[in-house]
Amino acid sequence: MQAPRHPGLVSVRRVDLHRKLGTSTAVLVPLMLVLGYWTSIYGAQHNHPFSTGKAADIPFPDAYAFLVVPLGDLVVFAGLVAAALALRRRPEWHKRFVILAAAGAFLVPASTRIAQAVGNLPLMFAVVALPIVAPLVHDVVTRRRPHLATVVGLLVIAVSIPLRIAIGNSGVMPM
Repeated sequence: MQAPRHPGLVSVRRVDLHRKLGTSTAVLVPLMLVLGYWTSIYGAQHNHPFSTGKAADIPFPDAYAFLVVPLGDLVVFAGLVAAALALRRRPEWHKRFVILAAAGAFLVPASTRIAQAVGNLPLMFAVVALPIVAPLVHDVVTRRRPHLATVVGLLVIAVSIPLRIAIGNSGVMPM
């Protein structure tokens, strides 16, 4: 709810208010991580239809093997948020990590709830990829080259996806 207001505050030179809202938002991150973890575990224990990978047409042996997907989302989100917080005095890095944290963590589960996208992996990928790739396009258009923060964030997200699929299908997920 607060994220869309932040860039506007900076552009009108209300950095003080941006920082206060950012601090209150950062306080919510641990709560989001705990709730995300509990929701993921609950979904696996109760074999929720979105907890098997079938909605994304990515086969996993069972709901417990699929846990690597939402738990991986939480790890990527936490890492990008931590990087954004650590680099808040470097605005070019900070804003890119914030955008990628939000897009990379929230759009994957949300895309599996879009009726037209369920079972349509290319459409799901497009829903997720567009906001994630937007900072890269912005960089190329405005700077004529990608910013290193964008590249790092995109690599973290991109590498995590096949890694999670491999781990989930490896049989090493304990439960």
